[in-house]
Amino acid sequence: MSKIITPALFAEHFRRAWLGARGTLRYDRRDQNDLIQLPRRIGLAVSGGADSMCLAFLCQRLEQLGVHGSISVTAFVVDHKARQESNHEAKTVAGWLRDMGLETEILELDWSPSLDNRENPQNSDSKAAIPTAFETHARRLRFQALGKACRDREIETLLLGHHQDDTVETTIWRLSTGMRGAGLAGIQGVARIPECRGLFGVSESGSSIVLPGRQRNTSVEAQVRANNKGRATVTFVPNDNNQSAAPAAVSIATGGVYLCRPFLGFPKENILKTCRKFEIPYVTDPTNFDPTLTPRNAVRSLISSGALPRALQSPSILSLIKASDNILQTSNQLADQLLSSKCRIIDLNLKSGMLVVQFLELPAFLDSFRSNLSENRATEIECLALRRITELISSCPANQFSLRSFEPFISRVFSPKNDQPRHAFTLGGVKFMPLDVTPSPPSSGPAALPGVNPRKGGLWLLSRQPFFKNRAPVTNLEMSAQSSAPIRARSNMTKHSRTEWTLWDDRFWFRVTFSLNKTKVNDPANPVSFVLRPLQTDDLQQVRKNFGPGKRGLTYRSFQDKLLGDAPGDVRYTVPVLAVRFPSKSGSKGDNEEVEHLLALPTFDVLLSGRRTRSDRPSEMEFQHGGTVLTVKWEWMYKEIDTETVRLMGGPLKAENKIVG
Repeated sequence: MSKIITPALFAEHFRRAWLGARGTLRYDRRDQNDLIQLPRRIGLAVSGGADSMCLAFLCQRLEQLGVHGSISVTAFVVDHKARQESNHEAKTVAGWLRDMGLETEILELDWSPSLDNRENPQNSDSKAAIPTAFETHARRLRFQALGKACRDREIETLLLGHHQDDTVETTIWRLSTGMRGAGLAGIQGVARIPECRGLFGVSESGSSIVLPGRQRNTSVEAQVRANNKGRATVTFVPNDNNQSAAPAAVSIATGGVYLCRPFLGFPKENILKTCRKFEIPYVTDPTNFDPTLTPRNAVRSLISSGALPRALQSPSILSLIKASDNILQTSNQLADQLLSSKCRIIDLNLKSGMLVVQFLELPAFLDSFRSNLSENRATEIECLALRRITELISSCPANQFSLRSFEPFISRVFSPKNDQPRHAFTLGGVKFMPLDVTPSPPSSGPAALPGVNPRKGGLWLLSRQPFFKNRAPVTNLEMSAQSSAPIRARSNMTKHSRTEWTLWDDRFWFRVTFSLNKTKVNDPANPVSFVLRPLQTDDLQQVRKNFGPGKRGLTYRSFQDKLLGDAPGDVRYTVPVLAVRFPSKSGSKGDNEEVEHLLALPTFDVLLSGRRTRSDRPSEMEFQHGGTVLTVKWEWMYKEIDTETVRLMGGPLKAENKIVG
């Protein structure tokens, strides 16, 4: 039976949706107690339709009445700029919202082809034009505009007006495309904002937690050596934590904007009845009901006409959604059990993006685990656990790879046969290398890792998949809005300038602060730029020259030892290098040729040229090029990871939260 949605009823559904996120948002690193209360700073995406206008009305009532404490609400109306009438329509909707008493902002979309290049430095070298799929591109621009507006107003939660009918239509469409499993769990009540990868403060960033720089087994230290032929060895030596210096802490990115859909428990009729009761204005788009335009419209037409069989009508689909959601929750719980019982972190080095993991020999556990599940279900859980492990290292967004793609590899790691040779393979953007155990050096004394059988293995080295030829990520660090004046105009500046936070290789966030003091002004308007790229074999010759005889500081031998310990084998060619580029003095006037100088391996705080400004600031240096003296300081964070997976696999996770300015 349809009924009016009162502010109190709405607040309860809002709270229910928010609480439900605790079991599904594995990447949500907020204190769980924060989820009990409704968000205090709320953004609304308002199109002007009945759903979003009803949502705006109810949120305004919550703000006014203080039903669940003090909250502030900001409504955003997107002007798509796709039609002549769009600006007038956006102003009309904004007027309705302001009449309600809501703070409102109109966001105008920029359709210029360079938009993605400016706002997503990860794609700075791409020259893609506007896609022919208008709605796909419009969706990307819309969410990026909404995400940046929320970030600028320090809003962490954006509410959308999707309702129960929407999730039924979505599930029917997914069924028709052959989707199964978690894909039939309906629209998520709380989710990360999409289409904003690489926008700092919008997508999985904006704050951080601080973890130990290297997660290691407490009893022994794993010394890994690898070659470029897919083989690696590990030697276990006693780990005397009392005598060895604690590794420097590493910041892990967290934060960003969440989407919440508090109307998923209400059918469309309830929303329309509420609009009529409270005389809420709204517009109706007739194209939403044309079954020839989109698959969703076709499904909507079939539902409204009663042409679907009982098994595909709303009550049956809602039951399917609930059952699928329960399966999803159970799958995560079973994957937790598998990770905590069967998998163990030996060494997690986030500075290089490297993981040594042990898959324990527990045939009795696996037999018991699988006996309570069907074969397909057990395989699904093992794939889910393995995917969560790879995502700690992968350069790809979470859940990008289907569970089915993991199936051919689960037997290699969870239950290998004794006579089955172990070979390197690549999975989910991650290279798996089998580790052979070698005897520890006599000088170090005997050392062993419980549960490790040198003859049967079970140890793997995981690192980022090697870069394809000519496809390594090379990213220019762009100046922030606060430092956008030409550098030439600031040639005698004493203040620091700063680049934007930039996501490199989808694994590391970087920002550079620098000051530039010049004695000669004969360079173009932008005489210096910073670049991030992977370490290359040709770089080693330059590093050897920089660390040659007569040079102070790090020796080439100690540099090699650093790479050997922290980035063995080909892993070193996946770690980032920070370099600076100056215009070439030998080039003719107007020539764009540049000279590149290596500055540092920033995640290791290893200088490749220049000198440290102070010994207590390893990430700060001074570099001289001709008449230019450059003082550089860098900051970095590892991408957001599922620290619950790390904890389940035995990693110590005493963390400290902080906001990143």
